[in-house]
Amino acid sequence: MASEAEKYKAPGINVELECRMIIPTVTDWEDYETLTIPYFRLMSHPTLNVRKVGNLIETKELVCRTNVDNVSIFVSIEKQYHTKLPDILIPRITRKVQRKIIKNKPLTVINCENKVFTLEIEYDISTVEECKDIIKSYLLPMWPAPKPVDAYASEFISKILHGKYCLTPKADGDHVVVYISFDDKSFYITDNGCIVGQRFTEHPKTVMEGEFADGEIHLYDVMIANGEDVTNLPLLKRRGYYPQYHFKDIHVFTTYNSLVKAFKKCKANFSTDGIIMTSMGSYYDTVYKSKSVPTVDFQYIDGYLHLANEKTSNRSPNGDVHLENGKIYEFDMKMNYIRSREDKIIPNYRMPVEVDPLSNIVNGYGIPNLRYHHNYVKLKMLKLLPQTTLLDVGSGYGGDINKWNQFEKVYAVDPELNLRSKPKNVIPLRCTAQAIPDIEYESISMFFVPWDFSILSSVSAKHVMMIVMDNPKTVINDLYSIKVIGDKVHVNIPGTVTAENIVESKVSVDDIDRFMKARKYECIKINYGMKFGSPEEIALSKMYSYLYYKRK
Repeated sequence: MASEAEKYKAPGINVELECRMIIPTVTDWEDYETLTIPYFRLMSHPTLNVRKVGNLIETKELVCRTNVDNVSIFVSIEKQYHTKLPDILIPRITRKVQRKIIKNKPLTVINCENKVFTLEIEYDISTVEECKDIIKSYLLPMWPAPKPVDAYASEFISKILHGKYCLTPKADGDHVVVYISFDDKSFYITDNGCIVGQRFTEHPKTVMEGEFADGEIHLYDVMIANGEDVTNLPLLKRRGYYPQYHFKDIHVFTTYNSLVKAFKKCKANFSTDGIIMTSMGSYYDTVYKSKSVPTVDFQYIDGYLHLANEKTSNRSPNGDVHLENGKIYEFDMKMNYIRSREDKIIPNYRMPVEVDPLSNIVNGYGIPNLRYHHNYVKLKMLKLLPQTTLLDVGSGYGGDINKWNQFEKVYAVDPELNLRSKPKNVIPLRCTAQAIPDIEYESISMFFVPWDFSILSSVSAKHVMMIVMDNPKTVINDLYSIKVIGDKVHVNIPGTVTAENIVESKVSVDDIDRFMKARKYECIKINYGMKFGSPEEIALSKMYSYLYYKRK
């Protein structure tokens, strides 16, 4: 990044290279200055960050940024104005910061805001090594620890199918790292740097991870044992170093049935607000969380709730609640106020991606396991085709865009086409399958398209693929409703985008086979049995057939 900053240097341009990191609470905090910094935005230059310091107006535009471990590094272009800017300054927020200069070259500053301490260093290519040394002097081994992340049900399922995991209840409290010295001194530190106990400076004998809830630390993992880094060892071996400590129970699973049992065992004698899914392998494997009531931390700015780096927002808090401009607050997904977050200086970067995905997987709501299975099947089927030109019928929102990456050209066909994105190899055609313009394509895919023989009547492709419901059964359960009435199939799968209250014509694979054979196609049988999922989902999967026809 120092080399990158050098590229932007020019007469009249002030290039700022800065790194920032949250540091543990500074105990000898005195001789600081208090700054009140108002921030503004410009209508004509919305990407500029504008602030007023004394009589000066400063503008800053971010050029690039990166993160190395827990250090954020920024390259920005700065300008200072002693006179008014030729534009109207629109107030945004006002920050109240305690500031203390630690060193002048490189300029090293500690800021304290809402009781959170941040180290900021402005450096250049000549002071990179000094910058590294300063950062190291403030680091604690293994802190801050990686936090669990939100994920879609499909991401959970993918990890489950390709690894060994365990579940444990998520404590509704503070994530902490515990330090124990060789002479049994101890302290712990929260994610925002608050230290509880007397900090020692020597290398720790033991470092453990846990959650502080209901007045107690619930230990979960070990990162340093007997002075050695053990993060590369499996979870059970890490935890086994200290049998004298009580760790939170973990529930290991490898199959769907054992996942359901593990989920049901996740009960605790402390306040919980979700489930954690952790790898049984390395400490640095991603940890996932699933919450039945997801929450998000926003920054309140001029009546609206903002995520980090969000320039505008139309979210407003519900109800009559008094909020201070610039402060961070926790809300539920309906924008109901929960609490003030005095421990945070940055709001969340994104909204929670899915509500309680792990519970949906276990209970089958929205058939997440079958949807994952069908996505897997579609990917496998498309890989059987020559990766040249594909006509995809029933593209909808373009859920298969990532599966089309290897094709030279894809015609996406749907009268209600609304692609989430448009890669260069995809050509959208908002029309019916019967009204496709005169184009050339080598392969055609029709996945879960309401059946109509007329679609095949004009097909000239060498390769034809289909997924059809050819074996429907009348079934009504808590997850879905399938009703066979005459020659129609009524399908209702709550929690899905494309299968709520639809009606399809009954289809016979034998009829399709005869139709395609008469047109000189060879029938290639495909069988992808579903193994991971609820009994109801597996039963539904058996109502579908996967068809591949290749012209002789």
